[in-house]
Amino acid sequence: MASTEPSLFDLFLTSAGRMANSSAHSSLTRHTNIPIDMIVEEKIITVYAETPCVSAENIDIDFFNNKLTLTIQKNRLYDPTTSEIKYGNFERTITLPISITKKETVSVSYEDGLLKIVINKANEEENRFSFKPTGRTL
Repeated sequence: MASTEPSLFDLFLTSAGRMANSSAHSSLTRHTNIPIDMIVEEKIITVYAETPCVSAENIDIDFFNNKLTLTIQKNRLYDPTTSEIKYGNFERTITLPISITKKETVSVSYEDGLLKIVINKANEEENRFSFKPTGRTL
């Protein structure tokens, strides 16, 4: 006796087809799920970002105050029948433990889908200063 219930395979194809046709996968969607690792050491901060299937020219790295923003454009190279891979614009902003004020304190490398950003904290700390108030009132 044949079952009238859809098989797991049929359910997979149906849900994958809905995903491929949904607006959630359009090229205008902003995704914020770029996975990162951040290692804070005494003299450096290292940030690793996973960016598979993205060419280096489609990666932008911006610093503003103590924020690091990664923006990537992941382009589709073919027209799939079923699509579970996310394409489009991805953006991730993370808060750093220090403000970045000098471009020369940052180095960036990219290999095999792994972006590595190294920030030299020692050089940044040289740019910081503090004040002590005087005992006089104005």
